[in-house]
Amino acid sequence: MPGGNVRVMVRVRPMLPRELSYDAAVEVTDPDKVLVYRSNAEFKSSYSHVFSEHAKQEEVYQQVRDGVLSAMQGFNSTIMAYGQTGSGKTYTMMGPHELDLLTARDPEHMLPGTWASVGVVPRALADLFKKVDAVRQRGSARVKVVASYVEIHNNRMYDLLQPYKKGMGSRDPYDVMQRKAALEIREDRSGSTHVPSLFTVEVPSYSTVLQLLAKGNSNRVVRHTEMNVNSSRSHAILQLLIEQWPGQAEGPAAAAGTVSSHGVNGEAAGPAGMPQTGGSRAGGMVVR
Repeated sequence: MPGGNVRVMVRVRPMLPRELSYDAAVEVTDPDKVLVYRSNAEFKSSYSHVFSEHAKQEEVYQQVRDGVLSAMQGFNSTIMAYGQTGSGKTYTMMGPHELDLLTARDPEHMLPGTWASVGVVPRALADLFKKVDAVRQRGSARVKVVASYVEIHNNRMYDLLQPYKKGMGSRDPYDVMQRKAALEIREDRSGSTHVPSLFTVEVPSYSTVLQLLAKGNSNRVVRHTEMNVNSSRSHAILQLLIEQWPGQAEGPAAAAGTVSSHGVNGEAAGPAGMPQTGGSRAGGMVVR
């Protein structure tokens, strides 16, 4: 990936009306530097890249696109967004709250201007499946893509694709957390970690993944906070396992030529009780 194996980027969002009275400010001084002003101090930091409040979704995605497509070459790739609640993580990774992910299934036929608001994850999936479809059409390799979608809330992991324990009745929002089945992370003899009961789904197309995301997002922990009406109170992790093997090979021949990689997209929930400063306008991204 250009710029190194790990890149850390910052995005500054536009100010909200209530923030105009804050005694703090954020300024992007260079493409890789940001300056935070407070009443009694200034903080200047350097990153791999800094996006100003005028940056478009496409501009952000282009900075991480190489890492996304490297998964087709057998490299593991991770994109993670983090920051204080209200800093714009969900907007950057998915798009605005009112965006219906299912309408993003066909970018070429969306309403004018709608695709411009779509975040990193749908754009990455669209790009990735274009590459997958191209490989399949050429017949040079067989490609299998498997997806899982989890959330981490209060230091426990839950499956967003099958979150409820069997026999627990209706999905009453008041006791939803009590009825969710927590997952366990195990380590095997080789030292690798895995989640034994994690639900995985083979996804043949871009639209199939978006359907899974829409289903999983409806099961996430969301509540109102002082900083954000639709605050995601959990870390959400979408993982794709991509396996490729030559031609129509099967059995031992296929195993010998298999190329595997993991693509991970994560959005980390931020603390809601921190002081309201200029820092809440800046969110971070880590690309590996």
